[in-house]
Amino acid sequence: AIGGVTRSTSQNLGTELDLTTSWQINKHVGLSGGVALVWPGTYIKEQYGFENLNFYYAQIDFKL
Repeated sequence: AIGGVTRSTSQNLGTELDLTTSWQINKHVGLSGGVALVWPGTYIKEQYGFENLNFYYAQIDFKL
């Protein structure tokens, strides 16, 4: 099992909402990005103490 010292017995990892977008600039280059909004469940809160987690990303794609 993964986790820290507290050894949570919960199986509730949480809820995640992903928002993404992309834009094809031309036939060779595209941009994309997004955000992941995470509301940790009981397991994550007890093991790691996280209340809210947000992840952001941006990406450039090149095609030959």
